[in-house]
Amino acid sequence: MKRRTFLTGAVSAAAVAPAAFPAPAIAQGKRTLRLVTGWSRNTGGSGVATAQMAKTLNEAGEGTLEVKLEWNERFPKRLDAFDAVSKGDAEMYYAPETYWHKRSAGFNFFTSLPYGMTPMEQEAWLAYMGGQELWDEHAERFNIKPFAAGNTGCQMGGWYNKEISTLDDLKGLKIRIPGIAGDVLRRAGAQPVRLPRKKIIPALTSGEVDAAEWIGPWSDMDVGLHKAARYYYYPGFHAPGNVWALGINLDVWRSMSKAQREIVRIACASEHRQSLAEFSSRNGIFLAKLIQEHGIELKRFPRDVLNELGKISGDVVADAVKSDPLLKRIYKSFVTARYDLLRWAKYSDEAFMVARRAAFRFETPRPARAVRQAPPRRKPKKDAIKPAFVPRI
Repeated sequence: MKRRTFLTGAVSAAAVAPAAFPAPAIAQGKRTLRLVTGWSRNTGGSGVATAQMAKTLNEAGEGTLEVKLEWNERFPKRLDAFDAVSKGDAEMYYAPETYWHKRSAGFNFFTSLPYGMTPMEQEAWLAYMGGQELWDEHAERFNIKPFAAGNTGCQMGGWYNKEISTLDDLKGLKIRIPGIAGDVLRRAGAQPVRLPRKKIIPALTSGEVDAAEWIGPWSDMDVGLHKAARYYYYPGFHAPGNVWALGINLDVWRSMSKAQREIVRIACASEHRQSLAEFSSRNGIFLAKLIQEHGIELKRFPRDVLNELGKISGDVVADAVKSDPLLKRIYKSFVTARYDLLRWAKYSDEAFMVARRAAFRFETPRPARAVRQAPPRRKPKKDAIKPAFVPRI
């Protein structure tokens, strides 16, 4: 399958239209499903992924499923989209579950938690360590059947108009950030603010907010955040791997045929992996653009700040589940899996990442007969990204 268009603006209506199928196939039990989202059609990254999700379901359905994508014009408030699917006014939504934080703090476990799991670890928990079963049980309370259907990878820490040197520098700052991550920053002394995409730039420019996080370089540059804030902070401690979900009205899900259910499962699994690969590739390209073409200042959160925020995060997450038996079980499963996966990562991914920081570079091989003398290495430009660019924490 040909992957999605590189530039968001190039996503055409054809990308979300149902594929053309022979008339007999369409006539045999086709289901028409409305897919609603909290994003606008021209949103870089998230908008592209949403269009592709609808396109994949249409193509995989081969005439048995027709998905009609409805952007946020119908449901301008994100919770409206969730409530519409829960009540049966629409069949499906596509969004990160953390958007439904006001309905239940439990949804955060199935998107991303501060200092939580990497994308691969999250997938391991969902697929093999009991996470999906708990997600199903939790979502059933709201008449939803959920699937992991996208991932942004580790996000950036956000855009700030003030340097952060100590935890005290966060006190009083108005920061656009949703979900349980906002609760963490509130306890650290900041003032979390919920703002839709189109209002972030005016709020930063006017001083209504002092900082804002969105996703990562690809999506952030599309929003234009580099024009409204000076410092770009990393790492995204609040979102080490942001899962996007396809949520289906439970009554609709139960009424589907076995074949239709399998189509949905396969389409979601495909987009879950493809979107992570795409965000990884695009973010590297756009980070270079932000540094080299726009002169943004990349900043790392100080170690002490990260450590303090980590302690606060643990307290906030524990407090969020203490009054609900199901959320307590989700919490226990999550932290147990996180511990087991951290233990393995110490000797695998983490150890390799540290080793890879060595100062060497891969060279493009040349035919032996063409090699006379190794050319002198050119000094990198002052703002260029080094070959072994890996932020140290």
